[in-house]
Amino acid sequence: MTLFTKAFERLSATVAKGHAMPNLPRVILPHPLNTLPEAEIRRIVRQNVGQMLQHLMRNAARPVP
Repeated sequence: MTLFTKAFERLSATVAKGHAMPNLPRVILPHPLNTLPEAEIRRIVRQNVGQMLQHLMRNAARPVP
């Protein structure tokens, strides 16, 4: 799984394909994050943590190549 901001959505897809991982689970966060107050970043994390955990748990049972 990878996390990235909206500004890097196309780049993340290109990199994943280039590394033969076109189906790499991706979580898209708002851009930019660095200018947001900590409280807003925490809200964004709470909004997305479920999706992050789903990706991690889905792949937890898969063997590492």
